[in-house]
Amino acid sequence: MFGAYFSCFPGAGSFTRTVVNYCAGAKTRLAGVPSGFLVLLQILFKPFIKYLPNAGLAGVLMVVACSMIDKRENLLS
Repeated sequence: MFGAYFSCFPGAGSFTRTVVNYCAGAKTRLAGVPSGFLVLLQILFKPFIKYLPNAGLAGVLMVVACSMIDKRENLLS
């Protein structure tokens, strides 16, 4: 609620989803709706999700982690 008064980017329930939305160019809270819908689908189809390779999930997490690093700031200092 604090961020609503200072034009902050809305945070999702997961920091990873927030960064993915931010990198995708999301500007409003409405961006959390499709993300939440996808999480709901994953819960409903949980027996099929277990066949998803762990390397795929790890790849997404690594891309998100790398996107959070300010590379320009690290080069200048």
